[in-house]
Parts: sequence; C-alpha cells; structure tokens
Amino acid sequence: MKKISLLTTIILLWANCLQLQREEKDDTGMLLANLLTPTSGNESVVFMEQTDPYTFNGYCLDSFYGIVSADSYYNMHGGVPQADMGVYQASALSAGSCSALGFSGGYLIQDSENLSFMKYECGPQGTHCKTAAIEAVGFTAP
Repeated sequence: MKKISLLTTIILLWANCLQLQREEKDDTGMLLANLLTPTSGNESVVFMEQTDPYTFNGYCLDSFYGIVSADSYYNMHGGVPQADMGVYQASALSAGSCSALGFSGGYLIQDSENLSFMKYECGPQGTHCKTAAIEAVGFTAP
C-alpha cells in the first residue's frame, strides 16, 4: 500500500511540474518576429512627458546593439500611455538620431532583455529638452 501511495504522489508531482512548465511565458516568438520585420529607416525612439505647459522631461534611445532597429525596439515595447495623473506622455520613432534632436551626453545601457543601446536624457534638472525633441513626439514646444 505504501508503494502505491508513494508512486501516486510522484506521478501527481511530475504532472504538476509539466503543467507549470506549459504556463511559463515565452517571448522568443515575439522577439524573432520583431527582428525579422522590415525597418522603415528610423534611427531613434523618443519618450517625452509634459508636466505643465513649460516643463518637459524625456529620453531618447539610439545606436541599438543586439537588435535590428529602433522600429523593432519600439514595436516590442509598444510606446507609453498618453496620460497618467495629469502628466501627458508620448513616444515616437524618429528618423533622426538622438543628437540630431538636441539630446547630448548619452550613455550605454543594457536592459532586462540584454539589449544594449545609447540613452540620452533631458529635463529641468539637466539639459533642457530641445524643440526638435518635443515636437518629435507630437507636443507643441513653448
């Protein structure tokens, strides 16, 4: 009787492990689809938020390593929400590089998906956001 009980317990644990493995999220297919998507010539991804009529914070990503293009990165991350508690946010692809949009002082980072790229930031605490960067995401510069 003990053997049957032990065998039943082992089989149930094994079946449970199989079920857990099937439920794990696998983004490999989405990543491959985005990497194989033709590019449109965009060089950078710009994210910007407007906290009041005269204050903008933002960042720009370009020089992607380990991924085909800015288009692929943007498609994988789907942009940002348009409004969040009174802060207006927008993101867009740009045909120009981050430096062409007025960003300076970029640094190389690696995200949680092991993708590396240059990141540039602007805002009131550092370099102010230039008109080209603000207008790249569809906001009207002050």
